[in-house]
Amino acid sequence: MKLTKTNEVLRTFEVNVQKQAKENAEQTSNTGKLVSSINIDDEEKSAHIIVNINMEHYGEWVDEGRKPGKGIPVDVLQKWISSKNMLLEDKNGNELPMTPSRLDSLSYVINRKIKEEGIKPTYFLTDAVDKYFPKLEVDLPNAYADDLIDNLFE
Repeated sequence: MKLTKTNEVLRTFEVNVQKQAKENAEQTSNTGKLVSSINIDDEEKSAHIIVNINMEHYGEWVDEGRKPGKGIPVDVLQKWISSKNMLLEDKNGNELPMTPSRLDSLSYVINRKIKEEGIKPTYFLTDAVDKYFPKLEVDLPNAYADDLIDNLFE
């Protein structure tokens, strides 16, 4: 059966959610890697259409946050710290170089804070889906019904 109108509604939903999720994620993005990795598409499997949302593995934690009690893998945290090009200063305001020892200390302190307080969610993806899903709920059954009727008269 041809699902021309159904696929059109799904594609519109996917494009809108992907665009909105990228716009939302740009507001909190560090390197842009997560933003550029967001991709939403679909695939047909027998009588099902599956919508796939693909992004960097850490996107889930950026969207949903992280509860207190869990830290971040140290190597990942240290890569993030290094990408920020943070400047360390002593108590007199003199700049200190980021040595491996200081990187270890800084990552320990940040990780301890994350374990105590968690990480606030951004809902960059959740908000995008929530924005466009009500329209999908209305449009999708109508498009599918139209496709059924069109296929009956072919």
